[in-house]
Amino acid sequence: MRNSEIANQLNSQNLDTVLASTFSTVGGRTFPDARSSDGLADLRDIVNAYRATHLVAYGNVLPSSGVFYAIQPANSTPTNLISPAIQEVVHLNGLSFHNESGSTPAEITISVGDAILSSQIIVGPNTNASWQDIIGYNVPNLVLSAGQNLIVNITAGETEKTTITASAVKSCL
Repeated sequence: MRNSEIANQLNSQNLDTVLASTFSTVGGRTFPDARSSDGLADLRDIVNAYRATHLVAYGNVLPSSGVFYAIQPANSTPTNLISPAIQEVVHLNGLSFHNESGSTPAEITISVGDAILSSQIIVGPNTNASWQDIIGYNVPNLVLSAGQNLIVNITAGETEKTTITASAVKSCL
């Protein structure tokens, strides 16, 4: 990069630490005049480096990123099933419930944060069931990112005998 104002501000950064907010305070509009040509060339270099590194996966599922989550939540205690990390996006593609109790159905509530997706999901005794089996439709196209936890809460039944599992893939921001 050339010796310009933009290059000086990005001197100690790399593509892992560069965020859009870094540029929001630099200078608003850029006019293509002789004084701005070095800055424009620097921005072009940054964009080309970002494209070469990230554009291939941008918004798409990352190869070999499949993950499996399983929990046995405590009775009446909301528990995070999926908690995406910072800069992580998780696409839920399956959700199932397993109740090993011989006689007691489990009652489950599923939510993203405070937004309830489904309440009073009833899983019968000795039952393995998918979201579709219980609700009547497949898992919604659920995309989670940092701060959006998929939370499960067993409100009735034998919690130590109830397992909730999820299958998901990760994508690039």
